[in-house]
Amino acid sequence: MDLFYTLDLSQNDYKFKYQAIYHFLRELILEGKVQTGTRLPSSRVLASKYEVNRNTIKLVYEMLVADGYISTIEGSGTFVAYSPQNLNLIEKTNKKIQLSTRSQKIIDKKTQPPSKEKIEVDFRGSGFSPNITYFPLDDWKKTIYQAARDLNFLVVEEQYDIKGLPALREAISSYLNRSRGMMIKPNQVVIINGIMQGITILSQLLIDVGDHVVVEEPSFTSIKNNFMTMGGELIPAPIETQDFQVRDWESRLIYVTPSHQFPTGKVMSINQRINLLQWAKKHNSIIIEDDYDSEFRRKGRSVEPLKVLDFEERVVFLGTFAKSILPSLRIGFAVLPPDLVDDFLKIRNLGGEYTTSILEQMAVGLFIKSGKFERHLRRLNRIYAQKYDVLLQAIKKYLSNAFEWNETDAGLHLFATWKHSAQDYIIFENECLVRGVVWETANHYYINPPPQPKVIIGFAHLSDDDIIKGFQLMGEAFKAISSTNDIERKRTLN
Repeated sequence: MDLFYTLDLSQNDYKFKYQAIYHFLRELILEGKVQTGTRLPSSRVLASKYEVNRNTIKLVYEMLVADGYISTIEGSGTFVAYSPQNLNLIEKTNKKIQLSTRSQKIIDKKTQPPSKEKIEVDFRGSGFSPNITYFPLDDWKKTIYQAARDLNFLVVEEQYDIKGLPALREAISSYLNRSRGMMIKPNQVVIINGIMQGITILSQLLIDVGDHVVVEEPSFTSIKNNFMTMGGELIPAPIETQDFQVRDWESRLIYVTPSHQFPTGKVMSINQRINLLQWAKKHNSIIIEDDYDSEFRRKGRSVEPLKVLDFEERVVFLGTFAKSILPSLRIGFAVLPPDLVDDFLKIRNLGGEYTTSILEQMAVGLFIKSGKFERHLRRLNRIYAQKYDVLLQAIKKYLSNAFEWNETDAGLHLFATWKHSAQDYIIFENECLVRGVVWETANHYYINPPPQPKVIIGFAHLSDDDIIKGFQLMGEAFKAISSTNDIERKRTLN
């Protein structure tokens, strides 16, 4: 009985006394310190002990009764009604939660541990997103304010359109038709929370366990993991050493990035686009076209999507505003074949009918319709074109003999192949790390990793000075290992 009086109300983490007393009594019961059938003090006695109003203790007892921890017998008192021994909750086991075989394959993959060195210049993943310091925040604030004033329809309309805000879907279809040469209607557009949600929905909709799924080699690891988690078996379509070549794959689904292949930066030729569409027609297959960053072009207009040639309605076109507006703005869209729209929505609705905030959808629609979106893209393309030129000049000046670079007209990163031995690459990478320069080694994007190291250099997030500094330090590291190799070769010859 004395245990009930051992709480020190001056030493607890709860704002209100009734919360502290409730959790104290609850823990006594859960930890098995008081047994089933033990009588609790009366509310009057406990209130006196803790110097609180009697109604406070009554409230605590009512909460414990409602949760099944105690019971009250009229005329007899209040008693402990729950015993953790009944469910064997006192003694903990060290058993791990059993995961599915498919998810375990993904989780078991090795990841690169974070570097403990001080980073001076970081060419890694943040370069795949635009530099948000260039975002027209004042314009966006005004657009958000206007969107808030235009939301009166929410209390008038009887039902929200589960495809997404009609005004945004109309703005997207108009923009794609105008800037990308498409001929789509708003009812083909479904708003999603980014490209990965679209991939997940399509995987659930189209992949049975054991189905073959064709993916570019190399390609996004997260996309491949998604397909495998759904039970798909991947067929790699190599594109780095040659142009994309359509084979007679036995598959109902293929994933491609034809306008700016990730990570190589290649553009799929018109002949291969036509061949791919003919293959999809022959096999009754669906093509997922991921348009992850094709808005960012340094020369000419954006490449026409594969969807433009899709007269058979075999292509699902996925786009996002995460790179073109704000990375934290989780608004993407899927342009679907008309026959696939309802089924796509049924699968999406398993996770809830509503998508991204209506306010943000309205703001993006207004941002596009006002012309501010395309003006913002033109400014970014000028800035990134300049950064790219700085990058090429830095490569030419400081690191011309280390890599073979895949120069492109689009995107926010550059792909390259190391020209020397794999052992030398490890030494070079470590020498650069000591100097505070890091980047991403791209071999993990392959199903069958090549022996020669591949790298991705992101540049959009860096200043011109940082780009130059990074390559200057990399050049110093390359000279250091080159000198060491020359010494070793001379020793070998002698």
